[in-house]
Amino acid sequence: MAAALVDVTGPDALLRDLCRAGLVECDADGYRARDAVREHGRSLMNRAEFDAALRRLIVWYLYRAAEADYTLMPGRWRDGPAYERLRGHPPEPNAGAAIRWLEGHRAELRAAVEAAAERRWADLVVQHAEAQWALCFQLKHYEHWLAIHRHAIVAAPDASDRRLAARAHCQYGLGLLELGDFDGVTVEFAADRTAGDARATATDVEFKGLVLLRRSGAENLPDLTATRPDLAVKALGLFTDNLRLNLAMSEDAKDPRAVALAWRHRGRALSATSAHDDAVRHLCYARDRFADLGDHYNEGKTLTDFGQALLRAGRIADAAEPLRAALGLLPADRHAAERATVLETLSARAARAEDRSATVVALIEARELLRPLGGPRADAVAARLAELKVQE
Repeated sequence: MAAALVDVTGPDALLRDLCRAGLVECDADGYRARDAVREHGRSLMNRAEFDAALRRLIVWYLYRAAEADYTLMPGRWRDGPAYERLRGHPPEPNAGAAIRWLEGHRAELRAAVEAAAERRWADLVVQHAEAQWALCFQLKHYEHWLAIHRHAIVAAPDASDRRLAARAHCQYGLGLLELGDFDGVTVEFAADRTAGDARATATDVEFKGLVLLRRSGAENLPDLTATRPDLAVKALGLFTDNLRLNLAMSEDAKDPRAVALAWRHRGRALSATSAHDDAVRHLCYARDRFADLGDHYNEGKTLTDFGQALLRAGRIADAAEPLRAALGLLPADRHAAERATVLETLSARAARAEDRSATVVALIEARELLRPLGGPRADAVAARLAELKVQE
């Protein structure tokens, strides 16, 4: 970061000199300039010099966020200069370090987006939204998620990469969807922002299908039954289109993860429309593809879908194995929300088997995982425990 601010390479010796002079504080977490030093330095800079230094700092955070994002979600399609430099030279796969860096610098990452938005550096705003996707989607910091993507949406019309601009809308919409804001998400996905790009079109179709599937109620626990079966049918149509688009792109785009996701989503919709045998075939195929890719996160989520599909089909005993396997792939320290979904599903399975003790134990575990995240899911689990007359 210091190198980015002063535009030099190898700043360590300079930083040690400043530390010895008492101008910079040094500890195990790194170097920090004293407040008086920062203010003095700012007073010596004109606006152009300050903006140039600030831009270098925002880019530095962009590249570090992209490295962490790539580490946590290595198979995801990405665009932008922060990822170009990683192609062929990926970062070391240390997920724990990536999570610690993102969590430890979340305030700075948000400030970087806000500073870029204030100066109308549109490309940097939408690139940061892309690079911070793992922080938003996997770590579930919803307030951060929505805040930075609101800036990205405002910046999107002036961004040079139309695909990143379109993805900013989709990613913002997905955040609204996870929080149950169906009115907001419907508005967000109403317009076509794909600009004729095949990948952007596939993503747009996928996300619209996810909205309809969620609104159908088919994946609401513990019932797992569509209250709007017409929407589940429409979701199936969109996921069929999404699979077709991804298969058509796959040979040139070389994106097996996107194809596996398309099989998974179509399997979910088939289950929601009671096409149980086809659903199982789709989900098993997707699970195997994610296993081949070493994508344990999506493998775990697909196993969760598989367990839910078996419950809808009335195969209560068979649902236990994939759900327990999913727990092994979705550790609490990385995927608390997804692990909670598995536990809620295990609770629903236990209720169908008339095992009150297992029903309650799994729900309590889910509550503890969801409580720090907040949101409607945490409230729903707490309400179900109250119905079961379980005390805090």
